[in-house]
Amino acid sequence: MSKRLLAVVLVSTISFGVFRSISYSNRNFAPVANTNAPGENSCAKSGCHSTFGLQENLEDRLSVLVDGANMDANFEYSPGSTYNMQLSIQNPKARNGFSLTVLNQAGEMAGDLSTSSSDAQVNNGPGGKKYVGHTNSLGVSSWDFEWTAPSDSQVLTVFSIANLSNNNGFTTGDSVLTKTFTFTAMADTTSDTSATGIHSNLLSNSIQVISPLSVNGVVFNIDVLNANYFDFVIYNSIGQLMEKENFFLHGGKQQLSIPFVGEKGIYFLRVISEGKESIHRFVN
Repeated sequence: MSKRLLAVVLVSTISFGVFRSISYSNRNFAPVANTNAPGENSCAKSGCHSTFGLQENLEDRLSVLVDGANMDANFEYSPGSTYNMQLSIQNPKARNGFSLTVLNQAGEMAGDLSTSSSDAQVNNGPGGKKYVGHTNSLGVSSWDFEWTAPSDSQVLTVFSIANLSNNNGFTTGDSVLTKTFTFTAMADTTSDTSATGIHSNLLSNSIQVISPLSVNGVVFNIDVLNANYFDFVIYNSIGQLMEKENFFLHGGKQQLSIPFVGEKGIYFLRVISEGKESIHRFVN
């Protein structure tokens, strides 16, 4: 055998071994920062498992449960509470894995993730983010973990991804699914005794969306305690910023309209003033 041919064989053997080690390493935990969140990659897009295209938000294949019930954009969390959660794959393959995180609108970690399951673990990612993922992938298609909500009211988004593997020892023939949805907190019923001119419960209870996504935009009533500046922000169900307006409002009851045209679906109206905010979900 010539030296050149021997070198090719050695390089090929080493490359094959590295490829297989990368493929096998993900049996214990998916690479962090690969949930398809903004600025992140995914197992399909990165080329690791690229036989099939990325399949997003398939209700009959990938689900996230909270306290046994389906978790989606209709979920409202109680600030500071801890929830029992489960990611479940329907019609799984021989080996399956997942990764999940919860982020706020700034792309930062929202709350905390933990698990006591032997089939799952939590790893740290960049920028203080945390990811929960599988430790056991052979014949397993659901994993239990806990999420502790942040102590305040925010618009949050779950980013999750699952790999359904045919267990052929390579990265071919596998399917990658994602599930992404945005949710918010229950209305804040506490009062603010500071001199900001806003009370949390007044801000929360005094806003009524009366004409979502009409020809005039989003129309709503608001009862302002004292004159102040207000930011009005609209997000869609996957956390994308759709519209933002700023108004100076005098005290009293009034009706406002934010010019906006959107497709049918779930939206969030976020009202912010002097460090206080109120979030209202509405459906077109």
